Amino acid sequence: MSKLLPILCTFLLTFSIHAQTVSTLVPGPSTFNDGLAVDRYGNIFAARYFGSTITKITPDGQTSIFADGMSSPNGIIFDSLGNLLVPQAVGDMINSIDTAGNFDTIMLIDDPGALAIDPDGNLIIARYNINDILIMDSLGDTSSYWNHGGLNGPIGLLFDQDDNFYVGNFTDGRIFKRTPDDSVTQIADLPGTLGFMTLAGGHIYATAFASNRIYKVPLDGSGEEIFAGGSGGGYTDGHVSVARFSGPNGITSTPTGDTIYISEYNPRRLRMITGVLNPTVGLEGKKKHEIDVYVFPNPFSDQASLSFELDEPEDLRLDIFTNTGKLVCTKAISGKSGPQDIRINKDESLGPGVYHFRIMGARTLANGKLILR
Repeated sequence: MSKLLPILCTFLLTFSIHAQTVSTLVPGPSTFNDGLAVDRYGNIFAARYFGSTITKITPDGQTSIFADGMSSPNGIIFDSLGNLLVPQAVGDMINSIDTAGNFDTIMLIDDPGALAIDPDGNLIIARYNINDILIMDSLGDTSSYWNHGGLNGPIGLLFDQDDNFYVGNFTDGRIFKRTPDDSVTQIADLPGTLGFMTLAGGHIYATAFASNRIYKVPLDGSGEEIFAGGSGGGYTDGHVSVARFSGPNGITSTPTGDTIYISEYNPRRLRMITGVLNPTVGLEGKKKHEIDVYVFPNPFSDQASLSFELDEPEDLRLDIFTNTGKLVCTKAISGKSGPQDIRINKDESLGPGVYHFRIMGARTLANGKLILR
């Protein structure tokens, strides 16, 4: 057996960084499950698909019903005046709701699913079942906005600062980019279904509804990567490397892009990821191979062994996080081909509790839990 030298981690607060951390802002079951939008004051607004309400959530997680009486509100956005624009997917209309909760009907239209506002202030409307995207100008006139095919349940709509337009398909997970000169390219193909998309720090973050993950997509189409969420789903807060989601759906970000909010469809929770723009990596690259790690003993009192196999030599990095996502130890490891055995020794500064580890290289990824008694 190829055995790596035992590793003694020194757990110093001065070494810790502000990691990208997932937490639960509103536990489920709540009154929402779908599209999200953030107002100028940092409040989050959330739609209830197959329901009738829009919920307002304060930055500290207090909820109240902002509007009621709709039929499947979906991909909501705010306009430049601070009005909330609400497409009613089953109600077949688009409403504008001011800050006092007063309704105005913008238009009657079949199957509105998601909205965006283009650089000239026109309203862009995705129709999910019809596979169509329309544009409505300031006079209320509508015309076709997308003539390139490829639409398959369009639901994610975005514009970047260079006026490029992005559309994501719920049904097949593909994301397209259209430049101002009307050139179209596919920049991502997420596994399964796509919920919604948001733009933060020059990247698209998209919910992969069926695979229970959040993807990070470069605008140049150079390859999406898994940013958060492990295979199989679940419910775990903490660092993005150990966090788990269940049916992530709606997604939006703060104006600075440092925080992302995600609604989970069936559990009806609101999750948040902080530290998004910090210079730490996401969960894994697109082509990384997930490996199984056997931890023994676990729980442990003095020493634990992390055993796994590598198909070929690879430089790895071991990171250990607290249960709240704080990075407390990192070590470089020269992995050889074949069986590996990493020893974790208890350090006197490390208290009893639950910790999470990540082993990552250019091709390999592993995540797991350590319990110190």
